[in-house]
Amino acid sequence: PPPPAAPPPPPPSASPSPPPLPPSDTWECSAGTRMSLTQDASTGDTVIVVSCYVEGLQVGSLITLNGQAYKVAVIAVPSGRRRLTAALPITLETGLTGAVSSGDLVQAVRPPSPP
Repeated sequence: PPPPAAPPPPPPSASPSPPPLPPSDTWECSAGTRMSLTQDASTGDTVIVVSCYVEGLQVGSLITLNGQAYKVAVIAVPSGRRRLTAALPITLETGLTGAVSSGDLVQAVRPPSPP
């Protein structure tokens, strides 16, 4: 006897399609949102993890954290191949001078504009 027919594949609408990739600017802080830590870090750590990147943040930028200024060595800007969801690391040129806690505000120090 012929083998039983395979069940028909479900219509495409039955399986949820993966959500579209977010636009590339989802890692930037939206207007009015401040950059804050999402993970604790200890004295001497050189990597902090923030909720979003403020506009204009780049390698060489100065940021302040708990009143201390640090220079940004590396930021992980997402590429199309690598999606960064919750963790946006910033690598600092120097280690933290004190422990910091999740929720602490990180501020970018805008370079003085040329005269």
